[in-house]
Amino acid sequence: MKQVKLLDCTLRDGGYVNDWEFGHDNIVTIFERLISAGVDILEVGFLDDRRTFDRNRTIMPTTQCADQIFGKLDKEKLKTAEFLRIRS
Repeated sequence: MKQVKLLDCTLRDGGYVNDWEFGHDNIVTIFERLISAGVDILEVGFLDDRRTFDRNRTIMPTTQCADQIFGKLDKEKLKTAEFLRIRS
């Protein structure tokens, strides 16, 4: 039997509703709760180098910006964190 992997894209695709502005505290809470729920793959946002870094949003210019949001959080149980790059 194949193993099922659970992927969550709340912080990525959910941003279409609110222009990726979740608020820093909500981003951290969503991240921590998804990890504690056992999510295997967490899509943490979009990369768009036309955007400036804002810790309240999950759309950012570089992966290094994600470290400023998620770097100090416990990621031990998370298998993979992903981004999707968009450009027009």
